Amino acid sequence: MPRPIYTLPASDESAMNPCERIVCAQTPSIQDGAYLSIGVTRCMGPVPQRGVCAALEKLEVALRKLEERLEGRDYLADELSLADIAHAGNFVRLRELEERGDTSLVEYPNVAAWMERLEARESYKAAI
Repeated sequence: MPRPIYTLPASDESAMNPCERIVCAQTPSIQDGAYLSIGVTRCMGPVPQRGVCAALEKLEVALRKLEERLEGRDYLADELSLADIAHAGNFVRLRELEERGDTSLVEYPNVAAWMERLEARESYKAAI
């Protein structure tokens, strides 16, 4: 079970900004890799901007770890494995964050290529 890296406290009213809550979680994965989980809660009220910024910083840390792990390999465990499949559930949200300009995969070519390989699979297309 991923442990939250950052959660937005409900009672924190400083630096409020109406937006989506972004909660990132990370757990250790295969050989010091990172398992990334991105959850979003659409909320009615304002959310602390500093909380969103902190969550995005944690996302960048997780992306750097994945980038390093994927250096010279197509998949996290050298061949398609449950580790890759577990991450694939986050791709839709990660693409949304990229489209909004909250993150960029340009800095992570190994991650981008890995995501494209998984997204091209018929099983991924059928699941999405």
